[in-house]
Amino acid sequence: MKIVAIEPKNVRTHVFSAFKLPRLAMPLLGTILRDKGHEVKVFLEELGSVDEGAVKDADLVLVSTITSTAPRAYEMADRFRNLYGKTVVMGGVHVSFVPDEAIQHADFVIRGEGDETIVELVEAIEAGGPFDHILGLTWRRNGEVVHNPPRKGVTDLDSLPIPDFSLIPGVNPKKMRIYPMMTSRGCPHACIFCSVAPMFGRRYRFRDKALLLEELDRIEKGQHVFFYDDNFTAHRPRTKELLEGMIRQGFKGSWSAQVRIDIYKDKELLELMKRSNCFLVYVGIESINPETLKTYKKGLTYQEIYEGVKVLHKHGIRIHGMFVIGADTDTPETIQATLDFARDVRLDSAQ
Repeated sequence: MKIVAIEPKNVRTHVFSAFKLPRLAMPLLGTILRDKGHEVKVFLEELGSVDEGAVKDADLVLVSTITSTAPRAYEMADRFRNLYGKTVVMGGVHVSFVPDEAIQHADFVIRGEGDETIVELVEAIEAGGPFDHILGLTWRRNGEVVHNPPRKGVTDLDSLPIPDFSLIPGVNPKKMRIYPMMTSRGCPHACIFCSVAPMFGRRYRFRDKALLLEELDRIEKGQHVFFYDDNFTAHRPRTKELLEGMIRQGFKGSWSAQVRIDIYKDKELLELMKRSNCFLVYVGIESINPETLKTYKKGLTYQEIYEGVKVLHKHGIRIHGMFVIGADTDTPETIQATLDFARDVRLDSAQ
């Protein structure tokens, strides 16, 4: 089957467009399907335009989306179905939470992790059905929307292939300025605004350290690795072992990742981060208002946030601060205080 997999861009600037972070879903699913014998082309709109000719020639079109790219994703899905008569499958975080909305623009919607669902779905499409046995799938039966039971996330992350970015026309993985990697999935924290735990579960699942080091050994000097883990330092001993391995094998690039600010309390970890060429960390600060932090169930205090920023900067680690504005406990004054804080502590960037 000829398959085109697309990650739409956002029409406005956000963190993935400003820093040109290639998203992982489509290259990973594309690699899985390629390994099953399908002919796959992947397009990440942040890196380049979608080849309409490839879409016209495809038997199946996959579209992945987060909330900020949903309008563009729906627009593309509608056009491919109406103009070219294509079968469209949508997946990603946004549509996983609003499948009734997404199914208005697609033939099938994959909810949750799609690594296994997409394989079963493509096989069923080729066979002309049935679809009612595929966990994590939303579809139509005789015009009626059907939500099949949910699917648990992949238990063994080592069973997943290393994404092949050469599936993206014109992209040479060795020349990618930013190389994305995933070392874990899941998060046990209970921040009420966050989609990670509902999407990927509250139990951490990890890739084998040896496999990660093998992938990292391919990185060329001058390339930057972005670890897509939602909390890269969640399991400190494991993170330290990985960083020690990177140092031992002479990791040639630089890296960034999402972390909690309370890593500032672990001096050994910070030293390893610096020695392994950590360039920047993405930190969910959210707010400095104590009541808002409690509402969010963040598990941090203003003092920890302030001290954490100071200590990380002292170790030469840049900080991209991420904030969630507009809780019921917020006021114009607390919002302004949060903005002032971001400026006063000299965050390197923020969203």
